[in-house]
Amino acid sequence: MIAPQIPDNEAGRQAAVERYSVLDTLPEPNFDNITALMSEIAGTPISLISMLDHDRNYLKSHHGIPFDESPRRISFCGHAINSDDSVMVVNDALNDHRFADNPLVTEQGVRFYAGAPLVTPDGYRLGTLCIFDMEPRDLDHCARTALLSLARQVEIVLEHRRANLELVKINKKLISAQQILEARNGELKHFARDISHDIKSPIAKIALFSNILAEDGQAKLDDNDLACIDRVQNTAESLCKYIDGVLSTHTNNVEASEALGPHSLRDIMDELLALASVKPNVDISLPDDEEVLYLNKSSLLQILLNLVTNAIKYNDKETIEVVVEIELTETAYKFCVKDNGVGIPNDKLGTIFEPFETLSDTDHDGNTSTGMGLSKVRQLVANLEGEIHVESTEKKGSCFFFWLPRVKQDKAAA
Repeated sequence: MIAPQIPDNEAGRQAAVERYSVLDTLPEPNFDNITALMSEIAGTPISLISMLDHDRNYLKSHHGIPFDESPRRISFCGHAINSDDSVMVVNDALNDHRFADNPLVTEQGVRFYAGAPLVTPDGYRLGTLCIFDMEPRDLDHCARTALLSLARQVEIVLEHRRANLELVKINKKLISAQQILEARNGELKHFARDISHDIKSPIAKIALFSNILAEDGQAKLDDNDLACIDRVQNTAESLCKYIDGVLSTHTNNVEASEALGPHSLRDIMDELLALASVKPNVDISLPDDEEVLYLNKSSLLQILLNLVTNAIKYNDKETIEVVVEIELTETAYKFCVKDNGVGIPNDKLGTIFEPFETLSDTDHDGNTSTGMGLSKVRQLVANLEGEIHVESTEKKGSCFFFWLPRVKQDKAAA
């Protein structure tokens, strides 16, 4: 008996066998049906799907015999994977010096063998689809064709099986990742609520103290002082509302009807003005219409506040001019925020909404920017199913256009 040689690429071949995860697995109809069919076509009592493991011939499907493995050193399939023939045929094992004294021949009575290698897409030979008989015989054309065709079918089943196992692994990883994200999202929501409370508490105190100051100072303070106190109160109230809105937008704690309106355009602009904390050298023009908008007020305020504050920060003019406009169509709210600032260089127009992109290292007050503002604006607009783009002339100013879908009143109230 001659033991089969170990292929030169054995390490890679063994890794390929293990990649398909078929060793020591339960019977599967997809494979057993093929061996049963091959045995019927060839008229042989035995048909096997073999996988050559380290030191054994593992039989993934074994039609006609009760055992599912045998030593690799006595396997016919070990020779078949080394053969240059598409099908290795042993017509009479007693007349073949490789197998004449093989225990499968002398003890089990095997005389005939034919095996077609099972080849992976990257060229590794895993094992064979093979047939055995206890009588010497030839392999006719019909049986050869069937053996080759069904061997290809085994390869296809193996690939599908491997792909399905990969999908199962990926799905498990996705489920695990989703669970982690959900847990972290819950932590972030708690953190956001805590931060919101910590921020709102001092703001509420500012509003309270300014109210006390206004009441106590009615007879002592002039109109300008009282107007300043009133502005502090309004700003504090707007900040509290803004924080609530931002928190509700990002924690989904707001009902759709509350998020979509109705909201007075004039009230939105008043809150925007209070939040922007406009300095005396800023000339800001806001729409003063009596329109009622049906949209997410908190998100709109975040968008407008970011665009307006950017227009102020990145401005080198003695008098800073900012104009906010709105146009209502049947299907959309179209907004425009224009300024007379430094403008945007042409080479940055295509990337200005990307994370970490900034117009310059610092604004006109010398403050640095994270470059996340316009990226966040684009994300907010996208979340509202809108679009945003910019037109700009360097040293003359910019105009940011964005539109949001106009929600019907009956849908907003639904």
